[in-house]
Amino acid sequence: MSLLNPTHPANVFRFCPRCGTRSLGYDNEKRFNCSSCNFVYYLNAATAVAVIVRLPDGQIILTQRRFEPAAGKYDLPGGFVDMGERAEIAAIREVKEEINIDLRVEKLEFLASFPNTYEYKGICYYTCDIAFVAHYDGPAIFEANDDVQKVMIVQPSQIDFDIISFDSIRNILRLYIEKIG
Repeated sequence: MSLLNPTHPANVFRFCPRCGTRSLGYDNEKRFNCSSCNFVYYLNAATAVAVIVRLPDGQIILTQRRFEPAAGKYDLPGGFVDMGERAEIAAIREVKEEINIDLRVEKLEFLASFPNTYEYKGICYYTCDIAFVAHYDGPAIFEANDDVQKVMIVQPSQIDFDIISFDSIRNILRLYIEKIG
């Protein structure tokens, strides 16, 4: 994402969090540095997870986002990994929070990871989205909870990529469809 984007942290963060002066500079790559107190802060990607929940008949679950960013667009169950949390555990937690089903770690398969940007309340966050496939054979009773407005069961080949929420989710779904051939 370009520094020309008004939500890039370098265009939003102006004051040093340590000394409070307006001496916070950005190296145009990933490092903030205060010329007054030598405070250094690195801009790193946050970890997020996305889960393709695959049903026995090959259909998968998509969710509709309730809130911004991308409210109303389609997504996969998932969210941010908490500090100190394994990505697999975050995937299981997020699926439970969003569509109220229980997964097990041994049912998760790593698919891929993709970079993404996530604009929230005027600031761009950089993420590394880790994708898993979960083979689910439990009860097909899914509830829209948390930040999910609606749960949909779809054939992967029928996905309209124009209404998918984020580039990383489109990339995850395309890769999944390619792999299942």
